[in-house]
Amino acid sequence: MVRPKWAPTPKPSCRVVETSGLVLASASPRRQQLLTDAGIDFDVAAPNIDEVAVGDGLPPIDYVRAVAAAKADATRGERVLAADTIVVHQGRILGKPENRNRARAMVLSMSDSTAQVVSAVVYRNGGDVRTETVTTVLTLRGLSPAEVHDYVKTGAADDKAGALSVQDGAAQFVTNIDGCQTNVFGLPMCKVHELLGLNTADCCN
Repeated sequence: MVRPKWAPTPKPSCRVVETSGLVLASASPRRQQLLTDAGIDFDVAAPNIDEVAVGDGLPPIDYVRAVAAAKADATRGERVLAADTIVVHQGRILGKPENRNRARAMVLSMSDSTAQVVSAVVYRNGGDVRTETVTTVLTLRGLSPAEVHDYVKTGAADDKAGALSVQDGAAQFVTNIDGCQTNVFGLPMCKVHELLGLNTADCCN
């Protein structure tokens, strides 16, 4: 994973973590890399759910919590970690773009404004289920159609919430991040550490 200059760097105190039996309910390479960087052992399962159908008509916070819960419910295992992340702009959920024309339109709509990256993380440990929600605010500078076109044509926006892949090119559009930085990559690691009962003091921003 390529880290922008403001991205958190894993620290040695995060490297020895006993989490045997944990299943990550996500095929996202970004989430897998964040857990690996934190020294957390896990297996991977990719639940097959219709995210749009699960969250249809719900406001942003309820949407992301419902989708994360559905991912956890669809995954076998005693200890399951599931997450969902969306981008919200002017109160509207920007989902994954259907095509690159839509991706360009999404990114341009956020020019010279702020957007919220909202994640829900669900941790199921036996019969105990806990959910945490995190919001990070991104400030985007003014964008030109040409630079957005160049970004989208790389494929970095494909299948990304809000067509924003900060770790793969969209960092050039972001002037400020207010809140958890790893949330922007799809997994707020401080909340993950809290849910897993691990020490967060030296691990996350």
